[in-house]
Amino acid sequence: MPNFDTSTIEGFDSMTADQKVEALLKAEIPEKVDLSKFVSKETFDKKASEAASLSKQLKDKMTDDEAKEAEKNKVFEDMKNELENLRKEKQLSDLTSNYLNLGYEKELAVEAAKARMDGDLKKEFEVGEKHRLALEKKWKAEAIDRTHNPGGAGGDDDKDKPDKAVEKAKELAKARYGTNYADAISKYK
Repeated sequence: MPNFDTSTIEGFDSMTADQKVEALLKAEIPEKVDLSKFVSKETFDKKASEAASLSKQLKDKMTDDEAKEAEKNKVFEDMKNELENLRKEKQLSDLTSNYLNLGYEKELAVEAAKARMDGDLKKEFEVGEKHRLALEKKWKAEAIDRTHNPGGAGGDDDKDKPDKAVEKAKELAKARYGTNYADAISKYK
């Protein structure tokens, strides 16, 4: 049973016996920690340094064949990692291409492809929403560009047609003033 320090209870020395019993019953006594399964730091440090020393000795004793085999294994692992990276890059490229074919902007296509590869559907849908909003904005701009101004007020439909009133005014000015009708027209501008 663990020892308990009564100095942690305020006014313990001045309490009556009944008060002391009541205070002790209410006090929280910490559980005793079983340290039998733990190793002391000194022992751990000693064993760690022994393990490092043995590892170094083993490495020094490695034969040439073992060294070649280890090098071959390292090269194989490097090639395996590179192949895996190339596969991921190809998958990213293919997915990006698919999103580009759907009309995504390049930045959004890459973002959506990465989200798909990571299995992050929430992110993929967020990118899809960005794409939808960009398309909507583009379509509205195209619709505005295709909309012509109404005719009759000097709008797009009247650009190629001569204004009959202006032609009539020029004709009347020419008849009245002769060839120098520009002065007469300037008075009406």
